[in-house]
Amino acid sequence: MLVRGHRLTKGRALNRTEAFSKVRLDRWQETVRRLTVFGVVGCANTLLDFSIYTVLVTGVGMAPLIANLFSFTSGGISSFLLNRRFTFQATNHQISVAQVARFVLVTAVCLAVSSLAIYCLLLVTTALPAKIGSVIATFLISYALQRTLVFGRKASRRTGGERT
Repeated sequence: MLVRGHRLTKGRALNRTEAFSKVRLDRWQETVRRLTVFGVVGCANTLLDFSIYTVLVTGVGMAPLIANLFSFTSGGISSFLLNRRFTFQATNHQISVAQVARFVLVTAVCLAVSSLAIYCLLLVTTALPAKIGSVIATFLISYALQRTLVFGRKASRRTGGERT
C-alpha cells in the first residue's frame, strides 16, 4: 500500500511501514500539543483556584477544606470551558448534558483527590503549601480523566456527539 500527497513525502509514495510510523508520530505530536495546552489552561485555572483559596483562607479566615471546595469549583468551571475550546478543540457549539455530567463526575473525583492531599499535607505544613501539593497531585489524574471520559472519542460516541 502506498500513500501519496503527504507533506513529508515530497512527491514520493510512502510504503506501509513509513505510513504507519507517520501516523504514530502525528498522534504523538497531537498528544504533546494537548498536554502542553492542558498545562497552560491548567495554569490559568490554578491561578484562579489558588487566588480564591488564598483570599478565603488568609483574608476571610475560612477553613482550608471549605475554601478548597469553593476555589476548586471555580477553577473547574473555567477548566471545562477552556479545555473544551482550546485543549480538545470542540467543534460542536452545543454542550450536552451528558458531557457536563461526565465533567462534574471527573471534577468531583479530582476534588476528592485534592481535598485528601490538602488534608494529609496539613499534617506537615501550612495551608498554602498544602494547596500547591494538591494541584500537583491532581494534574495528571485530571488530564487522563478529561481526555478519556469527557472529551475523548469514546465519550463522544456514547452520547452521539461530535468528536472533540
